[in-house]
Amino acid sequence: MSRSPDPTTHFGEARKRRQFGSLNLEAFIARGKADAVPEHVHEKPHFVFVAAGLYRYSSGGEPCILTEPAVIFNPAWTAHRDQFISV
Repeated sequence: MSRSPDPTTHFGEARKRRQFGSLNLEAFIARGKADAVPEHVHEKPHFVFVAAGLYRYSSGGEPCILTEPAVIFNPAWTAHRDQFISV
């Protein structure tokens, strides 16, 4: 498994960030080629909300394709691969 150099990093362009105590909310716009995101982990748990487009997700199994609206929860240190196929 490839790990992102910094497990606090998310792929994409951050558009908005808000802090509510220990809860961080961040909005990202997908950037780059869909196959450019390797399997990776994050040190903190996070949700992904798919507001538009098709989203491919896998964690320990066959990838699934999700359409909007969708929400995915990744616990801390969960190896996964995810990317937007279209937006």
